[in-house]
Amino acid sequence: MKIRVFKKEKYGFTLIEMLVAVGLFTVVIVITLTAILSIIDFQRKVTAFQNIQNNLNFALEVISKDLKTGDKYYCGLNSFDMPTGGANDIIPRSCLSGGQIITFRNSNSDKITYRFLSGRIERIVNDGQVFILTSININLNENVSKFYVVNAEDELKMDYQPRITITIGATSGVKDKTTETFNLQTTISQLVLNEYSL
Repeated sequence: MKIRVFKKEKYGFTLIEMLVAVGLFTVVIVITLTAILSIIDFQRKVTAFQNIQNNLNFALEVISKDLKTGDKYYCGLNSFDMPTGGANDIIPRSCLSGGQIITFRNSNSDKITYRFLSGRIERIVNDGQVFILTSININLNENVSKFYVVNAEDELKMDYQPRITITIGATSGVKDKTTETFNLQTTISQLVLNEYSL
C-alpha cells in the first residue's frame, strides 16, 4: 500500500498583484482628496460671497437711512475733499462723474461724511468720530466705488429733489481660488420736504 502525502499549497500575493492593488488604492485616494479639496474651496467661496454680501448690505442700509433724511449734499471728488465748517455751513455740490466722498447734514443736524478710503467705507460724524462700516476681509475697489450726486444745488426747488447713486465694487476671500467679486448699485432720493417746497 502506497501512502499519499498531500502537500499544502501556499497562497499569497505576487509582487505584481501587490503593485496593482497599491496603484489602484493610490488613484482612489487622489480622486477622493481632490473632490474633498474642491468641496472645501467651494464652501470657502460661498462663505466669502455671503460675508461680502451681508457686510455691504449692512453698510448700504446705514448710508441709505442717513442720506434719505439728510440735506445739503456735498460730493467730494477725492477721499479728502471735505467741506469745512459745521453742518449748517455745507454748500451743496453735485458730481455727475462720481466722487469718493459725500458730506451732508442729517436729520439731527449733524455733519455726516461717508468716504471710500484704503479699501474701506468710513463714516465720520462732525469731523471727529470715524466709524469703519466694512469688514477687514472686504477690500473695496476705489475705481468702481463712487457717489454720484444730482440736483444737490437745486434742493430748494420743488421739482428737483436731490438724488444720490452709490456704486460699490468689492472683493473678499483669502486665496485667488476663493476670492469673490461683488458689485452693487443703489439710488437714493431725498425724502425730506423743506419749508421752501410747499
